[in-house]
Amino acid sequence: AFLIIGFSPIQTYALDDAIVAIVNDEVITLKDLKDYVHATYVSLKAEGVGDDEIREIMKDLDINGLNKLIEDKLIISKANEIGLEIRKKLVEERVEGIKSGYGSEQEFMMALINNRGTITELKSKIEDQLKIKFTVEHEVKPKVFVNPQEITDFYTKNIDNFKVQERVNLDSIYINYGDNKMNAQAKINEA
Repeated sequence: AFLIIGFSPIQTYALDDAIVAIVNDEVITLKDLKDYVHATYVSLKAEGVGDDEIREIMKDLDINGLNKLIEDKLIISKANEIGLEIRKKLVEERVEGIKSGYGSEQEFMMALINNRGTITELKSKIEDQLKIKFTVEHEVKPKVFVNPQEITDFYTKNIDNFKVQERVNLDSIYINYGDNKMNAQAKINEA
């Protein structure tokens, strides 16, 4: 979060144009970073994510937002390099799914407006998310290999973390108390 006091609009625009990174010959400005953080916020609000979770995510973005933006840009760049195109129907279905979480389309649009978001911005964010998901699923995960011996060694070194104390899950106990409630209570306490 930035606090700008006493700057003229020209100085503010110049600050927004400040280059914060370059990814594959693509310049990322401070405005791009702010837009990324804002689009993430709007997307989370539109999807109905709880305020506490949003606060945690936004707190993390305050610290790691640039790294996350760079990571997303790299993945999206790879998706574009392999010619990945997201069908508009998938994006529309996702938007419709989000809308269904609201009472009406008007409530959905008011939520976007109240959070200074647009349907175009939401669709763009969804498309980027789908590209990232597909690219990771099909380009990264298949190349990850964990040797079974490494798993065994990790388990052996950390066996205490996998131990579970002996326990019993008790659902219910029926004790017929007949005429002697005190005797039944003693049995319950003993159990």
